[in-house]
Amino acid sequence: MISSDIVRMYREIHSWVGIICGLFLFIAFYAGAISMFEVPLQRWTSAPVQAQLTTPLAKTQQLINTVNSQYPDAAKNFTIVLDLGPDQPARMQWQQRPAGADEHDPAVNYYADLDSNGELNVRQNLPSAVAQLIDDIHQQVGLLIEREQAMIITGIVALLYGVALVSGVIILLPTLVKDLFALRLGKKIKRLWLDVHNLLGVFSLPFHIVMAFTSLTFAYHDYFYGSQMASIYPDQKPAIAGPTAVPASSPTQPLLPVAAVLAKLKTIDPEFGPEQLNYRRGRGPNAGLTLLVAGNNPKHHANRARFGYANVNPYTGELIDADYMPGHQSPMMATVGGFFSLHFGSFGGNATRWLYFILGLGGAFLFYSGNLLWIEAKRKKSRTDSNGQPTQQSRSSKVLGSLTIGVSLGCIAGISLAIASAKLMPTFINAIPGSFSTLYYLIFFASITWALSRGTARSAVELLYATTACTALIPIASLLALLFGLGWNHGDSTVWVDIVAVVGVLCFLKLAAKTTARIRSAPQLSVWSAAS
Repeated sequence: MISSDIVRMYREIHSWVGIICGLFLFIAFYAGAISMFEVPLQRWTSAPVQAQLTTPLAKTQQLINTVNSQYPDAAKNFTIVLDLGPDQPARMQWQQRPAGADEHDPAVNYYADLDSNGELNVRQNLPSAVAQLIDDIHQQVGLLIEREQAMIITGIVALLYGVALVSGVIILLPTLVKDLFALRLGKKIKRLWLDVHNLLGVFSLPFHIVMAFTSLTFAYHDYFYGSQMASIYPDQKPAIAGPTAVPASSPTQPLLPVAAVLAKLKTIDPEFGPEQLNYRRGRGPNAGLTLLVAGNNPKHHANRARFGYANVNPYTGELIDADYMPGHQSPMMATVGGFFSLHFGSFGGNATRWLYFILGLGGAFLFYSGNLLWIEAKRKKSRTDSNGQPTQQSRSSKVLGSLTIGVSLGCIAGISLAIASAKLMPTFINAIPGSFSTLYYLIFFASITWALSRGTARSAVELLYATTACTALIPIASLLALLFGLGWNHGDSTVWVDIVAVVGVLCFLKLAAKTTARIRSAPQLSVWSAAS
């Protein structure tokens, strides 16, 4: 039996740690949930490239030679696609920045095939930056600073997140059996929120433990690996830094045909399914090409969000490095790769992605509800002041309540508007570097300012309707594209983006109605009172 003093201490730890990092975690979890479907989102926000005649594998080397002679920069880094589709519409692809562009400008996607006469057919498009923006928001917990500094703070948030998980479990242990499945649906809304908060926390605990541990590792992995290499493996290549491209010893040797590379891989592992071949030019004037074959093995997890990698000699087809090849890793690499796979959800197909999406949204609600529960609990600890008058909400509680509303709904509205603008204003917004980021942070900070000026209760309703409107623009953009040719229409391939947005609109409308009713019935000194 845990003593009441220990439970009280851990309750304080849980509350304060949650307050410190809860808003960062809301942003990370909401953006992370959206990024689970980065590929269909990228397709929805980018103009489609029509697939044309596909170059047979037998003519791939002819295609490579033709492209490299006409586009010399393509030889530095290009990809041969085996499984063509809406996201991969050509046999050979590469990225290249326009002449005069700097490193911050987006690179243009190039797609190349040979027609029936052997003539080169090259198409290009400018991919939308929305999906990358959402991933950056997720990784940097929404911080508008340089990535290196942001990741240090992300690691601190992840560490505090782990402390909150441990303390939360300890304070629930004494009443776990009695309260775990209790959802008290009476008039006390605070009690219902607390029950939902506890239920989500307990049943998603394994997911949160994995997220906390892997996020800490990702934030500081350069420091971990650097110190490891300096102290343990001073004379070796980095063991876990990523799939290493080993320069070939004979750069003048002709490339092995793609079909022969695939045949050699088949003899090494018949169950490894290659999907892409990425050729990269090594550093130095005489460096040859290197080859990373991206693919999956249904019996083993992948180390990255989509693929595992086999490092192959492009001139002989020999396997150089299997550290990131599913099923061929050392026990250490397989263990580390397992954590990567658990964080990315790169196993179990779409079922896992939907599960992670739901868990991510549930995690965001966990931090949102935790902050608001703490504000009410803090006021009710002392119902009257020294003069016997009812306790007022403190200035810090009011500010925290407004920040919780502004940050949370500002994040949702900003992401929704950035997604919708990619199709509603493609010519304008894609032409300006950083425009999606500017739009997101404009809405984000405007929401925070509005919440601080209007108060928690009033701003909650107003920003919920604003968030509803921003989210509704996503399916409206698709409808306008379908009916009037505004933007583009991908058909059925991205319909789930619109369906999820419609569900979000309905949820936000329901929340706005519930919040309005809550304000009308809330005690005058509650955080949900319009007078607070």
